[in-house]
Amino acid sequence: MQISIYAGEGERPIRIHLPNALLDFPFIWQLMGKSCKGLAESDTSSQSPKQMQNMARGLKRYVRKYGHFDLISVESATGERVIIRI
Repeated sequence: MQISIYAGEGERPIRIHLPNALLDFPFIWQLMGKSCKGLAESDTSSQSPKQMQNMARGLKRYVRKYGHFDLISVESATGERVIIRI
């Protein structure tokens, strides 16, 4: 997974690379679940770490078969862009 932040013209983009292999470990999902406890209820809040791990495996299979894709692409009125690519 890659998170790219384009601040504006003439500035270098910020790129954060996160290996998809991290999604294979149940403790990562447990940590994410604990950090989201205070947030509003979401569809994934009722999922167990094992279920989330199975969804991540399906996502990785999809990427191997069809290639990478933009999960989120947002642009502000000032021209700043954030792209999350899987």
